[in-house]
Amino acid sequence: MGSDGKTIVVLGGGVGGLTTANDLRKKLGNEHKIIIVDKSKEHISASSFLWVMCGDRQPEEIKKDISRLIESGIDLINEDIVKIDTQNKTVKTEKKEIAYDYLVISLGASLFPDAVPGLEDALKKDACNIYTLDGILKARDSIKNFSGGNIVVLVSSMPYKCPAAPYETAFLLKDIFRKRGLENNVNVKIFAPEPLPMPVAGPAVGNMIKEMLGEAGIEYNFEHKVASIDAEQKEITFDKGKANYDLLLVVPPHKSPKVIRESGLTDDWIPADKDTLKTQFENVYAIGDVAKVKIPRVEAGYASDASQGRGFCPF
Repeated sequence: MGSDGKTIVVLGGGVGGLTTANDLRKKLGNEHKIIIVDKSKEHISASSFLWVMCGDRQPEEIKKDISRLIESGIDLINEDIVKIDTQNKTVKTEKKEIAYDYLVISLGASLFPDAVPGLEDALKKDACNIYTLDGILKARDSIKNFSGGNIVVLVSSMPYKCPAAPYETAFLLKDIFRKRGLENNVNVKIFAPEPLPMPVAGPAVGNMIKEMLGEAGIEYNFEHKVASIDAEQKEITFDKGKANYDLLLVVPPHKSPKVIRESGLTDDWIPADKDTLKTQFENVYAIGDVAKVKIPRVEAGYASDASQGRGFCPF
């Protein structure tokens, strides 16, 4: 590498990280080194999860080796990230320390079901985490054997990625049981802390979706904050009462990845400029779910905590 060559390290092999690294590789000369660091060797298309739930896709159809998705000339390191040191411009993995000139953080949002008392116990039983592939497969199998009762789609907290996902799930469930002739036997209910569906899209869209839910016969319970879940009794306690379920599909609490918080970058999400995605740290950029970008509104397909302008990339 020549004296003018720079090292760009991209943390995360999801859609954002792969797209960024590939685009940079096409635009930059070979004197610049590009490295992707991700603990997984596989890229799983989360946007296909609901197709898997419905049986329209098989798990192997939505997986691909990350090495097959990157441009020639990009180095891939499959290791856990232990620490990000912005002062010394290094990233420490399980086995090595990587120096960078520029850093792109695209580590996404991590799921923390333990943040809701009783949720982990429920997931060990018959509740399903619809934001993981294992949870979606569990939901698929549970739906196959479900013949009647209450199905609750629970949004446990905000913000969460893909604000459309729980509502898509509910509509798809109604369609599945309608086709099986069980529509009148199954009650689909949504409980969410939001004032309206997809508040980031604005009240007009939220009210339209709310009307569509009503027309589909889906019960929508807004501004319900979950306090705890009793896995044995199949009961959810909210700040506004309780609800029972026969099958529970959950959007678990989202937080920034542990390594982000332990490295001292933020206690929450990484603030980034809305135009450049540059952070307060020199030559460090945050993209996708991990970035906190203050914007007036984002398009449908993104999620946000409207009170903080928190934006999420597509699920």
